[in-house]
Amino acid sequence: MFIVCLLCLLLFQGLFEPLGVGATALKRKHSTTVRKAAKPSTHNLSDRISSSSKVTYFALLKRVFPDITMDGAATKSLPIEQLMDNYEKQPLEGDLEISCDNSIPFQSGKTKLLFLTISVRNSNEAIWGENFLLAAYDVTQRVKLLDVVDVQCDRFCSLVKPQPALSNNSSMPIVLITNTHFNCQENFEIYTLLGLAHNKIVAVCDKLPFAYCCRMEEKALTQAPYIIPMPTKAHTPSKFAYRIELTETFFDSDCQTVKRTKSKSYGQLFVWRSGEYVPLSDKWMKPLRAEEHRLGFENNQ
Repeated sequence: MFIVCLLCLLLFQGLFEPLGVGATALKRKHSTTVRKAAKPSTHNLSDRISSSSKVTYFALLKRVFPDITMDGAATKSLPIEQLMDNYEKQPLEGDLEISCDNSIPFQSGKTKLLFLTISVRNSNEAIWGENFLLAAYDVTQRVKLLDVVDVQCDRFCSLVKPQPALSNNSSMPIVLITNTHFNCQENFEIYTLLGLAHNKIVAVCDKLPFAYCCRMEEKALTQAPYIIPMPTKAHTPSKFAYRIELTETFFDSDCQTVKRTKSKSYGQLFVWRSGEYVPLSDKWMKPLRAEEHRLGFENNQ
């Protein structure tokens, strides 16, 4: 089974490209992809978080894992909330292998904030073999851990790169993450926008539809999602367009040579209301689902 899944993964790789998050994505003629989980750019724990700071990544991780060593080993974390599945807070325990992957700095007035993604390997305890954490810090003067949550809800979880330039106002930093489900013939990408509100990491948009990919011998369906920030006045909530480009690909009898492709785009505007981003209409996905059904693909999200 493992070998079969690996072969299918290699077959899909020719169709996958990264998620587009800017207007340049609109210039592409065809996008035949949903994105894969990005490979993390792991920091050395002794590295400073910036050239102007004396704070190291080890100091940041120490706030979450009190007994961490310089080689990234620890036995217990602070109690951590599972944000996506609403589990009760509980510490990660066991022989933990920890790495800090990506950091995103934000400036909120005179306050310097930092988001940090943390990968934790713990084969004895973790549902997916590892945990993917998102931590928020105030690094203005002394390091202060504001919040840390587990944001993984499927086998692969990652921070989307590049990040869309979104903010609900001038003080809330917002990041985009993705969870990936993959099997031999289907692939789902689950996108979630997370923000920092009152020093708590919260979901500010969990209504983005799955991006879906399916392969059936001589035919494949792929969906490429784009988040396109829309211009707004200063200090007013951002708006963004969420666009899915659906592409049907037809292969020759060898199931590898592409004969032709057909693409259509579907999209909706998301606006900030009552502490979250919501679509202007609930009907915008119906034409997309109808097209999937017409093409003979079933999206069972």
